[in-house]
Amino acid sequence: MLINLGMLLSTPQLLLAGDGLYAQYEAPWSVETLCAMLPLEQIILDDDGNSLEEEDPEFAVENNLQYALTSEEIEDVIANAKHQKRTISVEELVEALNYYYRHDAFAPIS
Repeated sequence: MLINLGMLLSTPQLLLAGDGLYAQYEAPWSVETLCAMLPLEQIILDDDGNSLEEEDPEFAVENNLQYALTSEEIEDVIANAKHQKRTISVEELVEALNYYYRHDAFAPIS
């Protein structure tokens, strides 16, 4: 199911262990970026989390989605952001996710 990134980040139940985030377009993403959580067992990852599989899951191909991050990485980004700032907006979570994707590190949030 395609949803926007803002909905995904504000609905923790959608982050299932073993799933990966597939998003339309490369980062930076916005709250409105369409994405889907798909089972990771459909792809093979290298040590850096990059997809080694030449063929993405059929749903990803049909919807022009690219693998981005694991559900565990997303949960870590959310937890870190909420630890730094008790009340955080979905827009700030998207920025934190973009930062993590680009730098492989947690964003400093003030």
